[in-house]
Amino acid sequence: SKKVKNFNSYDPFLKKDQIDKKKIKRYKILFSLPKKKYDAVIIAVGHDYFLNKNKFNVKKLLKRKSIFFDLKHKFTKFNPDFTL
Repeated sequence: SKKVKNFNSYDPFLKKDQIDKKKIKRYKILFSLPKKKYDAVIIAVGHDYFLNKNKFNVKKLLKRKSIFFDLKHKFTKFNPDFTL
């Protein structure tokens, strides 16, 4: 089993001035989609922003051996490993 070493969060509607940096110590908040690849991606909300964005492809964020969680069952076209 692997330990979580790095945790990033991305929300297209979050603004930098809305963040209390004192409360956020264990993870990094991203203000644009990253270029790097992840061991796991969890989509916890079904923002229309992602659903309507033609260029968004969750598979580009995943490493070859990775896990994709779609907690809102909105991204089935990307064949998530787990959905709710």
